[in-house]
Amino acid sequence: MAEIPPINVSLVFGPLVVATLVNALLAGICMVQFFEYYDSRIKDGPTITGLVIWVAVIDTFSSCTSSSLLWHYAVDSFENKIGLLSTPWQYNMIAIFTTFISVPVQFFLAWRIRIFSKSFVLFVVICTLSLAQGGLAFATSISAVLTPNVETNAGLIPVTDSWMAITLACDASITGVLSYYLWKSRTGMQASDKAVISKLIRTSVETALPVTVCCIGVLVFLTTMPRSNLQMIFGVPLGRLYTNTLMTVIVN
Repeated sequence: MAEIPPINVSLVFGPLVVATLVNALLAGICMVQFFEYYDSRIKDGPTITGLVIWVAVIDTFSSCTSSSLLWHYAVDSFENKIGLLSTPWQYNMIAIFTTFISVPVQFFLAWRIRIFSKSFVLFVVICTLSLAQGGLAFATSISAVLTPNVETNAGLIPVTDSWMAITLACDASITGVLSYYLWKSRTGMQASDKAVISKLIRTSVETALPVTVCCIGVLVFLTTMPRSNLQMIFGVPLGRLYTNTLMTVIVN
C-alpha cells in the first residue's frame, strides 16, 4: 500500500489568507453598491428592497465569519498543527452562507426571465435547479461538520462537486436564457434602446463569468487536491459575487 504523503500546512493556511483578502475586497465593493443603491433613492417594491436588505445582512455576517476563520488559523492555532488542520464552524458554514445569497438571487433572476419570456416553465426549471443546489449546499455543510479536519476533505468531493455542477447549470441557464430574450427584444427598437439592451446583455455575461470561474475552481481543486484549502480561494468569495450580480442588475 502506497504511503500517504504528509500534508502541506502552507496549502492549508495560505489559501485561507488569500480567500479572506479577496473576500474582504469584494465585500467592500458590495458595500459601495449598497450605499449607491440607497443614495439613488430607487423606488423599488418591498420585495426587492427586502431582498437587498437580506443580502446585505448575510453578506456582512459572512464576511465577519471569514475574518473570524482567519483569526482561528493565524492566532488561536499558531504553531499548532492540529488546530491548523481542524475545520471549525466558520469553515463548515461557508456553503450555507453562500446559498443564503445565491438562491434568492437566482429566484430574482428567474422571475426576470419569467417577465421577458412569458414562460412559467422556464421559471419553474430554473427555480428547481436553484433549490437543488441550495439543498446540496446544506448537505455539503453537514458533511463538513462530520469531517473533523482538512485531511479527510476527500469525503466532501461527491456532494460538493454535485453542488457546484448544479450551480453551474443553474447560472448558465439564467445567463443564456436572459441574454437570448434580451437580444430578441431588440427587434423593432430604436438605436438608443438597442444600446441599452446590449449593455444589459453584456452586464449579464460579465457578472456571470466570475461566478462560473469560482465554481469551476472549487470543483477542480477540491477534486484534485482535497488535502489542501486551495478550493477556499474560490469558495469563500462566491457569495459576494452573487451579491455583486444582484446589485449590478438592480442598479442598471
